[in-house]
Amino acid sequence: MVRILSLLPILTALYAITSVSALGSFDTEFASGGNLTARGQSSGWATHKCANVASSFGSFRFNFGCLCQDDVDDFCRNNNINGYIKGLLNAFINSHGESHQYPPNAQPSCNGGDYDCGSLSRQPDGTCGQTTCEANKLSTNGGCCPRGQTWQNGQCCGKVGCARNGPTCTPVIDCSNGGDKWCKTKCCKSYLEEDDNGNCVCPNASDQDNGSSCGPKCPPSKRYNHGSGQCETACDTAAGYYPQRGWKGTQLCCKQGQTACNTVCCPPGKEEIDDSGVCCNKGSKVSNGQCVEPSGRSHYGRRALAGRFNIDAQVALPVLATQYGLEANKGGELCPETMAACPIPGRANDYECLDTQSDLQSCGGCASLQHGVDCTAIAGARWMGCNEGKCEVYSCKKGWTRAGDGSSCVREG
Repeated sequence: MVRILSLLPILTALYAITSVSALGSFDTEFASGGNLTARGQSSGWATHKCANVASSFGSFRFNFGCLCQDDVDDFCRNNNINGYIKGLLNAFINSHGESHQYPPNAQPSCNGGDYDCGSLSRQPDGTCGQTTCEANKLSTNGGCCPRGQTWQNGQCCGKVGCARNGPTCTPVIDCSNGGDKWCKTKCCKSYLEEDDNGNCVCPNASDQDNGSSCGPKCPPSKRYNHGSGQCETACDTAAGYYPQRGWKGTQLCCKQGQTACNTVCCPPGKEEIDDSGVCCNKGSKVSNGQCVEPSGRSHYGRRALAGRFNIDAQVALPVLATQYGLEANKGGELCPETMAACPIPGRANDYECLDTQSDLQSCGGCASLQHGVDCTAIAGARWMGCNEGKCEVYSCKKGWTRAGDGSSCVREG
């Protein structure tokens, strides 16, 4: 009995040492974020998958520090991060993250399950000190924020990789090219922006990227049509020209009362024949730039005078002669009313009846009498017409620009 009593102090000491050692082992495991005992689980610890989100994606890179998958939604919402980047964050954490258990109000460090407690004290059992913050939020700078964020001026912002601009928090995303800037889903040149299709474009749709800046898509003589996406002739409204859509959708500049056809504007009662650029009566055809009436005769055909006429004398006649051409037609003896009798060069005593108000090659009078103009001879003109006795240019060849009054083409440059 004496021997047993003498062993009691020794047994008591051994029990105490063993108990302290076991408790110390439990607390160490608790603090390191290792596997929890039933006591740890009952204290609100939870498993979170987290990763140090720092990587490059094509032409851009970002670093948002240690984020947990459960916190991505709040992080993106508070820091104005769009759905494209949000998808990248979720995919990155899902692929590279590690799952560990953490106590309430803790901020994981993505270092083998380690964490800190923000503004709170870390307790001997591994938990964070008491706080009024929700379990999934961190006490930081006097406020409560989701994990991965910090309280700044009354608002939660990303602790890493975000910047504050007034009341707004935005992500800091670096572009591999120092002169570029981050837009919505990609890096664009500093003077461009990203459109809804993911393309880097100039802010003004009428401009184009010239390599180092944005400049007009169209030359000075044209304007950009946002609907068609094409450069179209700028109509001189001050001179009475207004835009109209032709039969094929091409924009033309027409005088009031005229109608846009295929390539030209025609006066009332006339229409363009095919794509000829010649306005004729309905049902006519065009041959060698001239209207051929349904009867088969062009401009009432060619006729011969009974006697000879003197071209030089005819040229010297007053401008009034432009109305009737040859003097012999002054009373309408040679051609129908409103038609001019014009000599045919190289054919003595032959003439033809032309409507000099609309004839392309004798516009305003007989070209053979030097009273009219051959509109087809206008330098650089592609499509032209004769309206009310005056040549009008509707479009110019490449390298030429339509003059402001619409009567000629000017070489560019």
